[in-house]
Amino acid sequence: MHLGCNPSTIFVILFCFRTASCITYKQVTQSSLPRGVAESKEKHAALAVDKNPFSFTETGVGINNYWKITFTQPTAISCFSMFLSGGTYTITIFRSAPKKVEEQCHQFSTDSQTSMYHFKGCCRNQLTADSFTVLLTNNGSLRLNEIYLDGCCDGHYGVSCTKCNKSCSSCDAANGKCLTCADFYYGENCENKCPYDCSNGGCHRETGDCYRCHFGFYGPTCQPCLAGKYGVNCTGTCSDLCQGHCDAQTGACPGHQINSTGRFFRQGFLSGESILIFGAAMLALTLVTVIVGMRTQCFKRILQKRPKRCISYQEEIVMDPRNMYDTIYEIVPYVNNFESSDSVAEYLEKIKAKTAQMMECEFKGISSAFTNTSSCAVLPDNRRKNRYEGIYPYDFNRVVLDMTDFPSCTDYVNASRIHGFVRDKLYIATQDPFNHETTLLFWETVWQTGSSKILMLTTTKQSKRNGYWPKTEERIGRITVRQETIRKLQLVTCRSFVLEKGEETRRVNHYQLIGWSQKIVPSNVNKFLQFYNLSKMEADATPIVVHCSSGVGKTGTYIAFDYLMDEANETGRLNIPNCILNLRKQRPLMIQTLGEYRFLHAALAENLTHVYSEVTS
Repeated sequence: MHLGCNPSTIFVILFCFRTASCITYKQVTQSSLPRGVAESKEKHAALAVDKNPFSFTETGVGINNYWKITFTQPTAISCFSMFLSGGTYTITIFRSAPKKVEEQCHQFSTDSQTSMYHFKGCCRNQLTADSFTVLLTNNGSLRLNEIYLDGCCDGHYGVSCTKCNKSCSSCDAANGKCLTCADFYYGENCENKCPYDCSNGGCHRETGDCYRCHFGFYGPTCQPCLAGKYGVNCTGTCSDLCQGHCDAQTGACPGHQINSTGRFFRQGFLSGESILIFGAAMLALTLVTVIVGMRTQCFKRILQKRPKRCISYQEEIVMDPRNMYDTIYEIVPYVNNFESSDSVAEYLEKIKAKTAQMMECEFKGISSAFTNTSSCAVLPDNRRKNRYEGIYPYDFNRVVLDMTDFPSCTDYVNASRIHGFVRDKLYIATQDPFNHETTLLFWETVWQTGSSKILMLTTTKQSKRNGYWPKTEERIGRITVRQETIRKLQLVTCRSFVLEKGEETRRVNHYQLIGWSQKIVPSNVNKFLQFYNLSKMEADATPIVVHCSSGVGKTGTYIAFDYLMDEANETGRLNIPNCILNLRKQRPLMIQTLGEYRFLHAALAENLTHVYSEVTS
């Protein structure tokens, strides 16, 4: 290999890397010669690599004319540029080892077949080639003035075109050293990640100091605001009405809103006149409720005379966040009870006989009415922390966080404590974190509840984030999260994290099921059962954090499955509708769709058949 290209040496091709080295070749040739040319094909073809863009090689007129170069040794091909006549072209490479393969690198067409073009292109990925061919597929004459191998595609470096480190936005084409850092990385070779609370813009390349902090944080390392402060870099001062605690972004006091003039006013009724107005409004509301109730009873009697039909809900409900909090939900007591349970053997027989319509009607018969209040979830300070409209935790069993370290934050997180069959408050059902604030709240939930296990029933693609965990180590609020191990199976990924807060260290295991999309329920339960069995390898001594995107559909399916397996193991019986009813009393909409309900039955039947046959054999 030579430094620089010598145009007087015919067997050194101008296929030059950006490092200024050149590649030697064994032969250049072409399919044919134009009429009247007496020299050999090889000598004429070399005009395309003579470093002179004004000289050119040309073939005769015909179909599938080509120009071909054969290298002295296997050579990495990434990108190329060429000066050539118009037409439709296919670029291919050939390699003989480990087996003979001809592979397409690129295809392109030009607007005119009579003009000359300077074309630049890249293969889909780096290819190793013994030869490189330019093929003109249309009828005509291939004219090639010069061809260059430009080296690696952007984001790669070296002779082997190694991919630049992901923390680099660009790197030196020769040695791979970072020239500029990717967003939120810093250091000489961009090896460090900016503090978690840095806002858009990241941090200083050398020091790691944040250019800007998220709302409620300040300083070069983005520490939480002191009591009584809010806003960008904590420059705002809370109103005296707030008693030292206000919204990190708006400065609103808990239980207050901001009116059109920008001043705070307390939600409620403070004057005698307001009380009279409120009383009149309540009386009117009561009359409306009575009338609606009478009309509803009449409507029910009419419906009872009609044939019963079931409505099918096939897709998980995804609420529109644009209309969030506009809906008022009526709290209705449950009217259906499912007292009778089946033995495992009876259940396995019944499930075989159930038709799709029977299962659909059974699912539709389980009430999904809201049974308690979710007033905390829709307070002005908390609205932005909910991923979807209408999917809120009930007030009585929501996870209440101690946010003393974050005076600008409330104690709210969209998470519910759920009872298991063998132990109360066994599960924490929650949503997938979707931004900086909810990621911080998620890890605070894991830490403050003492959880040592996280079950994730969604993919990072569904969550539209790259994951709420670091690839290596990252400080998230007051907690340092370090990923220690990762083991990838076909559709299950197992991770272990170490959490540090002050002098205390804890270990958390993380299991992710990646084969269940938001809209399509899997037809096969085996991967779910593999996920379940892996997650049950350690004893559940602490609360289990379970989440999907919304924290009710797939989350409810997993919790119901685990609950019912415990019920079957402890009592030899199970009652699926009653289980779902109890779950919905603790978090609305648990098991959202008919597909999830069918999947629950299929998973139970498969697992119970296996376990029951082992016990009885």
